[in-house]
Amino acid sequence: MKKQKIVDPYDVELDEYEQELEDNFHLQESLPPREKERVMSMLVAAAKNYFKKNANVFIPDPDLAKIKSKARELGIPYDKFIIDTLRRAC
Repeated sequence: MKKQKIVDPYDVELDEYEQELEDNFHLQESLPPREKERVMSMLVAAAKNYFKKNANVFIPDPDLAKIKSKARELGIPYDKFIIDTLRRAC
């Protein structure tokens, strides 16, 4: 039976990216500093897109008139009234 050569896991040559990861490991950051800003801005944009969804809904004229009237009584814009009503229903 052939003996397996024992490899020291610390005896490896790292490329520039890997070395930067290792150098910054003590900071407990998963990204090197040069990439953190880019990734964070991408994640912020994704979050904004996730929370802003548009929906088109057909509301018959008589119903829309009632909605607008009720919103006027409450002193709020009718689109806000629709959103608030939908949120309460969920």
